[in-house]
Amino acid sequence: MCPQDADSGASASAPVFEVRPSSQSSTTGGSIGTAAVYTLSGRVTDGLSTGVPSSVVVMQAGTSTAVAQTTTDSSGAYSTTVSDGSYDVVVTPNSSSFVPRTVFEVSVSSPRVLDVALVRVGTGQLTGRLVDRLGQPVSQVVMSLVGSGVPTVSYTTSTDGTFAFTVPNGQYQLQLTTNNCSSPSGDVPGTATAGCYWDLATAAQALQVSGNRNFGDLALPSPTHVTVTVVDPAGAPVPGAAFNIGNVSCVRCGAYFPIAQGMTIGGMPITTGSTTLWNYTPPSTDASGRATILVWPSTTTGSFTVTPPPASGYGAVALNNTPLTTDQSITIRLETASQLTGRLVDRLGQPVSQVVMSLVGSG
Repeated sequence: MCPQDADSGASASAPVFEVRPSSQSSTTGGSIGTAAVYTLSGRVTDGLSTGVPSSVVVMQAGTSTAVAQTTTDSSGAYSTTVSDGSYDVVVTPNSSSFVPRTVFEVSVSSPRVLDVALVRVGTGQLTGRLVDRLGQPVSQVVMSLVGSGVPTVSYTTSTDGTFAFTVPNGQYQLQLTTNNCSSPSGDVPGTATAGCYWDLATAAQALQVSGNRNFGDLALPSPTHVTVTVVDPAGAPVPGAAFNIGNVSCVRCGAYFPIAQGMTIGGMPITTGSTTLWNYTPPSTDASGRATILVWPSTTTGSFTVTPPPASGYGAVALNNTPLTTDQSITIRLETASQLTGRLVDRLGQPVSQVVMSLVGSG
């Protein structure tokens, strides 16, 4: 869908932004012949609470056909009637201080209210500090603002988590990503001992920029902690056990975990994202026998393997179908591994080589 230009006293070069309407309430409706007619009303504001008077509000069907037009009053309120259908609502302020705005695909199948917040012409500087759920700074995260008709602006958070953008006023999607196998600080997926890539993003145009804004501490959501405690048959901790994602034998294989819905950042819902992990250097259990892998909450399950130190004499343990929506704490009691030896022969007693023998067990 392409934004429509609106003729007014505003600058011809000012962009028109696409947003999705979300509010709805009942007024009065009627019909003319067989076509249902409903009231569409609301307020045009400066993004806060002040109305923008004398703004022209046009309901368009298709790309250019105007089916209704009205003008906001001194409080920024407007009201008109349209037939049942879907419309693009083009708002053209009677002031060069504001950017014209189009709300696309407004569905009118009952009376409804559509409030439109305009954005002032100019630029805004966004500053703050990216932190984890504990308030600790998160570094080496690429933050990007993606808008319509403007270049994407990116900033990599500093060691203290700080960031700063200067962008044209408008609506943006906020994207956060790590460089492949980077080591961001803080309580987030990815440590110095595990290959990792993750990304999070809000909905398109979720962030409205209208002048300067200091976010203060912009907190990331809480990740899921999958923690294992490895002990020997007597219950003593086993340090040095490798905690891998499912495919232990393939260090270049990755496990992909799409995010679960429900996370937010700065009050904005996070709609897309994922965590991807590799076995380049898996975390190992510490002196207390504990190791943790972090992922963003996911509706998929995870498969992990705990491999004791080679000299321990214990066998590996698989953790399949591990839930990842909330924190998991799992205690693993190791068992002494048994060694099976012998010789594979044919019916004549001759040795048979180059045969892969596998033992497949439960768990």
